[in-house]
Amino acid sequence: MTEDGSPLLLWRGHDRAWLSIEWRILSRPRGTVALHLFSHGGTRSVASVFGCPFCRLCPNGKKLIISIMRPTPSTTVHRFRADPTLAGRRLAAAVALRVPGLSGRAAKALVDQGRVFVDGRRAALASLRLRGGEEIEVHADRPAARPRLGPERIVYEGRGFLAIDKPPGMPVYGARGETAGTVVPELEKCLRQTGSWRPGDRLLLVHRLDRDTSGVLLVARTEEAARDLESQFRQRKVEKRYLALVEGNPKFDRFRQAAPVTPKKPAGRRGLPEPAQVRTVSREPFRPSGGAFGSARSAETEFSVLRRFEDYALVEARPLTGRTHQIRIHLAQLGHPVLGDPLYGKRAAASALLRSVPRQMLHASSLRFRDPDTGQEVMLEAPMPEDMREWVLPESSRKG
Repeated sequence: MTEDGSPLLLWRGHDRAWLSIEWRILSRPRGTVALHLFSHGGTRSVASVFGCPFCRLCPNGKKLIISIMRPTPSTTVHRFRADPTLAGRRLAAAVALRVPGLSGRAAKALVDQGRVFVDGRRAALASLRLRGGEEIEVHADRPAARPRLGPERIVYEGRGFLAIDKPPGMPVYGARGETAGTVVPELEKCLRQTGSWRPGDRLLLVHRLDRDTSGVLLVARTEEAARDLESQFRQRKVEKRYLALVEGNPKFDRFRQAAPVTPKKPAGRRGLPEPAQVRTVSREPFRPSGGAFGSARSAETEFSVLRRFEDYALVEARPLTGRTHQIRIHLAQLGHPVLGDPLYGKRAAASALLRSVPRQMLHASSLRFRDPDTGQEVMLEAPMPEDMREWVLPESSRKG
């Protein structure tokens, strides 16, 4: 296969006929190849060659997105045949039984992400009942090393506070009283190792970022600084900016969402206004998964589209209020959820490409606030992390 646009002959297995097309590579983002097709036999025939579970034909009928499911250094491929003991079981349950260390919930997530294949075809339903004898292939992530805070992650070090570039995957708060691997003990360890720990230091969190959100995070070193910074956040005197990769392409380059948010998973999207028809949207809050309304709070966010791609866009978000999950919920309300968002994202991504994101693609890029020590305005920034940056590289620089 060459990239010079010469005709390409494809074998059609169902009728043993050859199909001749001309093609041009549009892009090669990870996990897929996007081709522009000039077919002499119809693009529908082309899709049948590769198999529908691996392809997505764009509405104009001229573009085919082909998924290339191949193992990466962080992925392990498990293959097994559904023996008689698995007959009648649901697919997710069978995967959890046959893949060591995989829970039922994690197995279902792999199916939903398009990373489980049955007889060579991508499985669509975790609830699929096995008959027995099926060949099953699972692409599962290897256990990732716990993220650590090194001195290179310290963005700013002052008398009363520090700012870090929090890595994705590091929780700000522990669960059930477990603090190992969270920000405060990791930062204390880093400061002691570098000789920056001072007698009387007491690290205090003054705001939070989600576990998978990276970027600028402030940590106070004294109670006085903590009270000052908390007051600035509470009075909305801190200017926050985020970068997000979102599904689809917003119609407007600049827009604002003013709508109540409830930090719970929405049960459905019925009644949402079409985002193409509005610049500012005010609407009722999401319904939580239980069906009853949760505790909704008013919220407002400004958005700017920085760059557009085939299936997704890079957006800058500026929250004017400080609600939990505000940016994620507002983008989901507009029909452009953050890529990789497990809570508010779409149940089935539009393409295999969008299902291959490594995490929730949200980054706290900058904070502007008043230094509690000097009273002067401070602007702190954290560069876009590598796992997001490779999604916005020029097409010629992307890894196929």
